[in-house]
Amino acid sequence: MKSIVRWSVVAIVIAAATALLGAVYAPNASAHSSVKTSNPANGATLTSAPAQITITFNSPLQRSNATLSVVDEHGRAWQTGAPVVRGTTVTQAVNPRAGKGRYQVRFFFLAADGHPSPGVLNYRVA
Repeated sequence: MKSIVRWSVVAIVIAAATALLGAVYAPNASAHSSVKTSNPANGATLTSAPAQITITFNSPLQRSNATLSVVDEHGRAWQTGAPVVRGTTVTQAVNPRAGKGRYQVRFFFLAADGHPSPGVLNYRVA
């Protein structure tokens, strides 16, 4: 009887240790890239149009298949050139003739782990 109890305790300790090590050392399967900061900030009201959009994510991004558009309330695109991806940061130049109005920043990136990171940010130039 003592050996059954002893082996049961050993099995429980091994299972607990395995679960703890798995939780500590296993990669987080649900961790996807998400926006950490942006400039302009989501929902910001600016006095003049930004020269560029900068978005920083919480994890590195792939450079391929990166898209970012800056669209006004009438559907006109104001981004110029392609977005530049460097590690966790993306920058996109904006046409200097963009004027007053509401703008939407639409983006799609692939995280370094291959998970998609789509999103939308909004700002206004008053």
